[in-house]
Amino acid sequence: DTKDKGLDVSPQSTGGDIARAHAFVSGKVQGVFYRNNTVKQANGRSLSGWVRNLRDGRVELCAEGRRDQIEDLLEWCNR
Repeated sequence: DTKDKGLDVSPQSTGGDIARAHAFVSGKVQGVFYRNNTVKQANGRSLSGWVRNLRDGRVELCAEGRRDQIEDLLEWCNR
């Protein structure tokens, strides 16, 4: 069930239509290929950055690219 995820985001403006987001996703996100799927989702939106599993069970991500694509990725993360 992905409805129990929490999303803690720190959006950062890099100027213009380019944005960066640093987010922590909690809930059922490890052991379900969430990190790999997040990478695929980010790549499909032409975003750069990284995603990693944390010891406390959360997933941390940092993504940079077009603001609308960042917002779209964050909406996907919150599903």
